[in-house]
Amino acid sequence: MLDIVAAILTNENDEILITKIAEGKNNGGCFEFPGGKIENGETRREALAREVKEELDIDIKVGEYFGESVYNDGGLGIKLNAFKGEIVSGDIKLSVHDEYKWVKKDELKDFKFLPADEKIVEELIAN
Repeated sequence: MLDIVAAILTNENDEILITKIAEGKNNGGCFEFPGGKIENGETRREALAREVKEELDIDIKVGEYFGESVYNDGGLGIKLNAFKGEIVSGDIKLSVHDEYKWVKKDELKDFKFLPADEKIVEELIAN
């Protein structure tokens, strides 16, 4: 099972950051929460801070654990571990995404997310 991490980053307007995977990439055009794979020797929190820095060029404070989503993608099991967090420095610069948006919790349902992210979306809307 592939263990990955995702950040639920919020701003001062209580909006959540979502990113759109670049067209031409696997699952291009879908939205996701920023994050990625855990490398050998990293904790989930360390991996999340590193991935967000690599993808968006921002530094984050990883907060409380939000929950997980398990998804089977054609034989490959994916366990998505979501953490709340906040941006502590930097301005967002995209490197692997086409765009990013700050959206209200109830607007999340209006976007097409990766299947593993959908459970996190449902939990965010419900809470």
